[in-house]
Amino acid sequence: MSASGAAAATATAAAASLKQRRPPADGQQPAVAADEIKNKAKPRGASPRRRSGWLVLLVIVVSAAAAAGAGYLWWREYGEYSEVAEEGDQESAAASEKAATRPKARKAQWQADKLWRAEELAKYNGSQKGLPLLLGILGDVFDVSKGKKHYGKGQGYNHFAGRDASRAFVSGNFSGDGLTDDLEGLTGEQCIGIADWRDFYFKTYIHVGKLVGRFYDEQGRARDALGEFEVLLKEGKRLRGVAKAVEKKYPGCNSRWAQNEGGKVWCDSGVPRKIPRMPEAEGGPVGGSEDTRCACFSKEQLASRNDLQEYDGCDPEAIKCVSSPPEDPNAAAAGDGSEEDEE
Repeated sequence: MSASGAAAATATAAAASLKQRRPPADGQQPAVAADEIKNKAKPRGASPRRRSGWLVLLVIVVSAAAAAGAGYLWWREYGEYSEVAEEGDQESAAASEKAATRPKARKAQWQADKLWRAEELAKYNGSQKGLPLLLGILGDVFDVSKGKKHYGKGQGYNHFAGRDASRAFVSGNFSGDGLTDDLEGLTGEQCIGIADWRDFYFKTYIHVGKLVGRFYDEQGRARDALGEFEVLLKEGKRLRGVAKAVEKKYPGCNSRWAQNEGGKVWCDSGVPRKIPRMPEAEGGPVGGSEDTRCACFSKEQLASRNDLQEYDGCDPEAIKCVSSPPEDPNAAAAGDGSEEDEE
């Protein structure tokens, strides 16, 4: 083909491609060229710049959410204690007092090694609104504000607040000279009672320092009085162990008392006998008024003991005995020990 013929063919093809397509008939879709279908099947992807923009936006959103979450957690931890600062003096004081009773706020407020003076501790007895409640025991000072229903003004244990009244924890004397930290004359068993209370406060409340006085000096060092207490405490625990061993070997009797029937004792196993009660100083019960107690003995044990007292009017082999007469002289006779008894 000549050069002129090739040029003519090329021009003819170009003209055909530029020729206007015939309009579609009514109700028909216009014809789509094959090259248009090919182009639609391959949509253009997002440019690198557009993808980078979306990534930056995602980072901003995630960062904002994290900041909001951290702010909420901070508010829950600390915001409740400060959010009332601008609500007026009266509301602010009430909210501050409430926040001050929260354990975390209280713990942050105190120095565990603080040394207190008696006159300073006395201010925290519940008489001044807004101040926490403190008490001392064996020279250790505790914040008992969360126990306000017990130690607050007018409550049953308020006499312990604002002072160290260690002796009263076991003496039951809650007035005057009874509210003291002087432990002179107490037994080892009573020392156990005070130590149990001290352990309770360490487990339940916040330790906020030591009281300068009987148990600690001005440098916070233990005085002789605390050492003497610890010696008595150790001896008391030893004697309590002895008493428990005796009680296990010779278990106590069941007992019952009624005004019109008097007292009765009985054993589930063995027979009742009177034995000397272990003195309080040797691990016996605190405040015991009787010199003897009722214990149950087997026949084998009775054979090797000649120091046991029988109950008056009771058969030596009876398992139930009258321990005291009725207060009403007109009451029916209680029986001689063989009488059936309600348990």
